[in-house]
Amino acid sequence: MIATALRRLEADHGFPEPFRGTVARRKVDAKLPGVVGGGSGSSARVDPWIEMTMLNVLYFARLRESLGRDAEKIELPAGVADVAGLTAWLRARGEAWERELAPGRSWRVAVNQDMARPESPVRDGDEVAFFPPVTGG
Repeated sequence: MIATALRRLEADHGFPEPFRGTVARRKVDAKLPGVVGGGSGSSARVDPWIEMTMLNVLYFARLRESLGRDAEKIELPAGVADVAGLTAWLRARGEAWERELAPGRSWRVAVNQDMARPESPVRDGDEVAFFPPVTGG
């Protein structure tokens, strides 16, 4: 249904070049992020199209076992733009997530196979890997 509406909208009006097939976009209602303006009783309007960032997230070793998955594709809400934001968003899932990704726990993160810091950006289509520190010999 949404795909049909998008095709019809694009046929009638076209999308600006930067958005044509490059960024996942989702229709939202006033209960979701995208509200522009004030609170109740105001003339707030809804931005009907919110950019969503799709990531491929991988979990290794202890994290894979504790979190019960080795990978997932996730859709981040607007405003989550770096490793710190992603980590906080994952921690908000509760229990095992909060415990394993706690600031005092020992773990590392890589974005597109490069070691990353909390301020490292995450962008649509990135691969983000969480893993415990590794030593070799």
